[in-house]
Amino acid sequence: MGKGFLGAKFEKNATFASEDFRSVSPRFNQENLAKNYALVELIQNHAHAKGVTPAQLALSWILHTQKIIVPLFGTTKESRLIENIGALQVSWSQKELEVFQKELAAIKIEGARYPERINKMVDK
Repeated sequence: MGKGFLGAKFEKNATFASEDFRSVSPRFNQENLAKNYALVELIQNHAHAKGVTPAQLALSWILHTQKIIVPLFGTTKESRLIENIGALQVSWSQKELEVFQKELAAIKIEGARYPERINKMVDK
């Protein structure tokens, strides 16, 4: 999810091999990754408090707050599929949603989603 970001699959100081897309993504360069990791920490903290995985928390938040967005996830591992389906069982109180939304709004994601050469082709 989010190239492993939303599922907290790597650390704040991670580096990526040259053949890994994240190595050319501005969002994942060392400077931006360190700043953007606040989102991972937010998700990890709330997931831990609810007793779920970061991926389950992220998916469940989308399911509970976005009425016209359907989360699509890709996986090649059965265990990840089962984990992601578990997001359907995660419940949120109104207060939990409000707190999460407030904390989320305070985080500014740094760096473009795609490298400039690819970004030029998006929505064309």
